[in-house]
Amino acid sequence: MNLFLIVLIAAFHMLPLIYYPLFILFIILVCTISLALTGFRYSRQTRWNAFETAWTVNCILLGVFVTIVIYSSYKRNDTVLAIYTGAILVSIGLWMFLNYTLNNLDEEQPDGQTHVAESEL
Repeated sequence: MNLFLIVLIAAFHMLPLIYYPLFILFIILVCTISLALTGFRYSRQTRWNAFETAWTVNCILLGVFVTIVIYSSYKRNDTVLAIYTGAILVSIGLWMFLNYTLNNLDEEQPDGQTHVAESEL
């Protein structure tokens, strides 16, 4: 864990300030995908809280990305404009995935089953 924090701090020192939101989005993507792939190990409430937190941070980052795109189009900075337009698309894709996952968690049965057998109906 300590090595991870050292690498994280070093990465923040190496990045220019304009790319910090992208770095945060990358961390959210990795954590969300790993949680989705290993979600069966965690309780429903833990998964719900994690996905809801990722959804909230992603929405905030989406607003930051849109603001940066508007500002960079005003300043005619094509590189930043292209990078953050791509980041907006990735963020919207993550937002759709998180909405789908949260909706599926709503439909999940309390004991962890995701569907009810026809014989039980």
